[in-house]
Amino acid sequence: MTRVYSSPDWIMVQTFKSVLDSYGIPCEVQGEYRSSAMGEVPPTECWTELWVLDDRRVEEARTILAHPEHEPLHEQPSTICGRCGERIEGPFDRCWKCGTARPVEADGKEIR
Repeated sequence: MTRVYSSPDWIMVQTFKSVLDSYGIPCEVQGEYRSSAMGEVPPTECWTELWVLDDRRVEEARTILAHPEHEPLHEQPSTICGRCGERIEGPFDRCWKCGTARPVEADGKEIR
């Protein structure tokens, strides 16, 4: 088990965990409650940490985290809502305007 990221921003650590989860890299967040010790210990000791559980995937995880903007979580094209005609952007499964689900073909593939 190896630490690959730490930050005082708990939300960022959770976001990076979601990124690694999307690649199937087993990881866990540690130190979520350390902020309560702030002022008693050095600030960096209170940061939330992201640990990769499989040491064979540490370098892969570090590469992904170094360039998350280049690696989309789910690369899906936009589509048009069949009910109201609004564009449903790639990562969303429902229309933001009317709530209709993204169209799906009989074989389970999304209609583009």
